[in-house]
Amino acid sequence: MMRSPIFMAKVLDQLRRGTGTGSLGSVGWPVLCGVGLMLVGALLAGLSYQLRIQASKLQQELQQTQQSGPKPMTNHTRGVPVIFPPSTDYTADLAQIFDIAKAQGIVLANGDYRDADATALGLDTRLVDLRINENYSKLKEFLASVLNAMPHAAVQELRIERKDGMAAKHQIFLKFALVYSPRQVNTQLPQAMTRKIPADLPESGGVKATP
Repeated sequence: MMRSPIFMAKVLDQLRRGTGTGSLGSVGWPVLCGVGLMLVGALLAGLSYQLRIQASKLQQELQQTQQSGPKPMTNHTRGVPVIFPPSTDYTADLAQIFDIAKAQGIVLANGDYRDADATALGLDTRLVDLRINENYSKLKEFLASVLNAMPHAAVQELRIERKDGMAAKHQIFLKFALVYSPRQVNTQLPQAMTRKIPADLPESGGVKATP
């Protein structure tokens, strides 16, 4: 049996005025239950609407954050993210290697450095060949210091050239690979170069120039 809106208004008015249960009982408990369900439905509808608004705001804020967030630098020709330092740091890296050796009392003889073969990602890799006359403990300390100071460095080769059983020191051949971000190819210069590293590089506080 359907009730008119006027009847519903009367029921709500009785609830608002706090009349006794006897008067409400005359209205009918099924009607009261229906009114309660209507109120609960209205509350749920309002809550659902509020949640939709909040979800929409969060989605808009997320989109704005993604659009305005920093974008990684990429190489325009290959699309490779730039996660390595530029090759202009190479001379300073060489000086840092010699500074670390000097601080640890390791004497580095003259070495060679050259460009490695081109990789598929176009990374600029430089190879540094060094000869060290030292014991194992100092060698391990030297390697750990270099790799901690330069995360873009890696030991590509390590071997003992000559070992004297009577001596504590050994002649060791060490090859570092220093990896830098992709560089622009210059057709006017040869891609492969081989140069000598002087045994005495300038101090870390001085001016460093490519030999």
